[in-house]
This record gives sequence, structure tokens and C-alpha cells, in this order.
Amino acid sequence: MPQLTQTELWLIDECVRGEALMAKKLGVMANQTTDPMMQQLYHSLVQNHQKRFETLAQHVETQ
Repeated sequence: MPQLTQTELWLIDECVRGEALMAKKLGVMANQTTDPMMQQLYHSLVQNHQKRFETLAQHVETQ
């Protein structure tokens, strides 16, 4: 795999931070709602953002 430039690494790092923040916010929202369907939706969205976070973080770690 070709080496990423500093700019590309910075952009990926920003995406990693964004995914982490979104997962955290959705987790808070899931804990604040009493509607079981909304809780399930929020938790599903948290999992999606955590998967993206992990995928992006792997790209940064391998560089």
C-alpha cells in the first residue's frame, strides 16, 4: 500500500475524530430516550459509526 501524505493522514485523523464524536453523541441520545425503538435505532447507529472509526483508525495506524 502506498504511503499516505501528511495531508491525507490529517484528513483521515479528522474523520476518525468525527466518527468517535458521533458515536459518543448517539450513545448519549440513546440513554436519554425512553422509546425502545429509538434506543434500538441509536444503538444501531452507534455500532455503524464505531465500525467506521475502527476502519479509519486502522489506516492511520498502518502508516
